Amino acid sequence: MDAVTDDDLILMYRRGDADAFDALFDRHHAPVYHFARAVLAARRARLIEWIEQRERDYTRQATGSWAARAAGEEFQQGAL
Repeated sequence: MDAVTDDDLILMYRRGDADAFDALFDRHHAPVYHFARAVLAARRARLIEWIEQRERDYTRQATGSWAARAAGEEFQQGAL
């Protein structure tokens, strides 16, 4: 069925030829699968970067507030 175009295979499948669908699938599944993996990998990488940035931001904020509290406690202890 390699000499048959995709359009012909679609028409054949619409007419009930299940082998035409198999031929379309065999012809296109690898590139579609690899494209989907690449898209999902890129999204996953962006999500991981976003999560890591949020973690860094939170840690900076928490560390800053701990340092400020610690400095305040030291000041209060020294003032007494």
